[in-house]
Amino acid sequence: MTNKCNFWLVYTGLLCLTAWLCFGNLHTHLLDTHDAEAFRDHLRIEQDLLFFFGEKEQASGRPFAEAVKYLAFLIFGNDPAAFHLLVVAMHTLAAWLLARVVWQQGGESILAGLAGLLFLVNVTHFQAVHHISALDYPLALCCGLLGILALGKRAQAEHPTAFAASLALGVLAHPSIAVAWLLAFYLLWQRYNNLLLALRALWPSGLLLAAAFFAAVQLAAKNTSTWQSIDSYGALPIWDLVLGMVRVLWWFCGRLLTTAHWLPLPIYLQQTWELYLGAVVFALLFWLIWRHKDPLRAAALATLIGLFPFLLLTEATILGLPAGPSRYLYLASAGSSLLIAAALDWTRRHASPYLAGGLALLILISSYHGLKQAEAISLYTAGRSYSASGQYATAREQFHRALAQAPEALPAEDVYIRLCLLTMDSEDDPVPVLEKALATLPASKNLRLLQLAIDAMLPSAEFSEKAMQLALDLRYTTTSDAEIVAKALHNLGAGFLKKKDPTTAIRAYEQTLRIDPDRFKTLKDLTFARWQRAAALIDEMEAADRDHGAKQVAELRQQIHLALDNSRHALRLRTDADLYYAMGRIYQYQQRLGDALTAYEQTLKQDPAYRRAYQRMAEIFALQGDLAAADRILQALSEHTGTPAARSER
Repeated sequence: MTNKCNFWLVYTGLLCLTAWLCFGNLHTHLLDTHDAEAFRDHLRIEQDLLFFFGEKEQASGRPFAEAVKYLAFLIFGNDPAAFHLLVVAMHTLAAWLLARVVWQQGGESILAGLAGLLFLVNVTHFQAVHHISALDYPLALCCGLLGILALGKRAQAEHPTAFAASLALGVLAHPSIAVAWLLAFYLLWQRYNNLLLALRALWPSGLLLAAAFFAAVQLAAKNTSTWQSIDSYGALPIWDLVLGMVRVLWWFCGRLLTTAHWLPLPIYLQQTWELYLGAVVFALLFWLIWRHKDPLRAAALATLIGLFPFLLLTEATILGLPAGPSRYLYLASAGSSLLIAAALDWTRRHASPYLAGGLALLILISSYHGLKQAEAISLYTAGRSYSASGQYATAREQFHRALAQAPEALPAEDVYIRLCLLTMDSEDDPVPVLEKALATLPASKNLRLLQLAIDAMLPSAEFSEKAMQLALDLRYTTTSDAEIVAKALHNLGAGFLKKKDPTTAIRAYEQTLRIDPDRFKTLKDLTFARWQRAAALIDEMEAADRDHGAKQVAELRQQIHLALDNSRHALRLRTDADLYYAMGRIYQYQQRLGDALTAYEQTLKQDPAYRRAYQRMAEIFALQGDLAAADRILQALSEHTGTPAARSER
């Protein structure tokens, strides 16, 4: 008994040390998809606990997982580092519980220890450990493993109530863990050697799980990937749907081997040969279930049933994931880790303990390297998430970190294109970034298109016009390429605005509109650039001499006239509160107060909480001596202070 206690004590320390070595750097990672929404909801729930049950809360259908995250928030706040370490701790606990389950079911200590250790460092499911919102997966697995432990190993199920409660909580953390009931049923069936006795012992828990599963699915928001996939079933022929599920199953099976403890392939792409390999792995798993005894049969069964819940997702949904199907393989990789551990244990017993030890060491070293490569992928997906939410500086930082971590594991062209475009839309110089990108990927057509946009902004009119003519020709050959150049030119304009250089920004926007005259965002930003230039001219005129001042007056009138033209053009394409407000500012400057009031009224029609529009209207009424109207406007403003619009002064 003492030896067993010592073993588990040492083993726990080994798992913790390994987890720190492999995942300790995650405390420097930030947020990824859905993490920001979860953090936002924590703050709202803190103000109003009923928000947790409201429609606006990010309903994932996993209330237990959301409650655990909120409890963590109460302890250490919305600290990304703390949440990342929480996920690592939960994953480490899942690995330890897996080892305990294997040992409880009759596996030797060395087999149990290897299974837990290999699961801990498995590269396949890295996203379930790197992603804060993916805490649901290790939490659910911990609940499932605790439930199986509650059944004990005696002739009778020891704690069926604890089993049912643990799995019900697991389902409310992630519904996929419901498959643990099937594994428990199989284990009891083998223990009793009687199908009916096993069914009699577990049917009450089965009903409870079914109710919990139904509740979880109903609680999930309709914009989740599960519901979106289910809603798309009707648009697909049944045969295509079935074939898609088979291909996904084979791909999943192949990934359990090809990315188990290494990353020899682009994880974000599906290779054709992976399907053939996956079919072989599936056949091997089926053969182990059919012909072999435990623990191989139980491990193969756990691997397959761990994949089944995710076959509900359509093939198109999974193929579009930037990090591949990583998190969907978390449950199944527990079974596959036991299979790899069994292979090492067989080598130890039938070949050589030294060979088995050497292979295990090589696997651990390979896993460490693979997990560091996987960190780059997580940084890349985080960069995409920050970019989508408009936090461009943080997105650039994540892309830079990803490229420094493991560029060979990334979709390099996509990373560099995103990074170049974001750098163009900043105060930094995009040329060094683009030069490095082209040195790395000299054959990239899209990167050369970004270079074409840079060339179109050269000081030399001759060279810039040649570049523009090449870009304009793309409109008639490859419109998507022309759009890339237009987007790059637009971002360059935005970058020049951030550098307080509206003149060059205007030129970049004008070049953009030569390619796409109806580009709404460019027309809108060009309006603001012209108004910014006009404001700068007004400041310059105060210190200029008469001759120079006359030129500035002429340019000022031109910029104001063109700003109005650009804004009207944009508003014909789409209504926009910011544009109406900008027009109001221009009219107010021109002393066309009636037109200014009309523009501000249109602003408030689009956005009733546009604070500055109220303030400008009150200012006009006060100048006209209509103090009662000014008071009414300010009263209307105070009524909207509960939902103020975050607007910057244009």
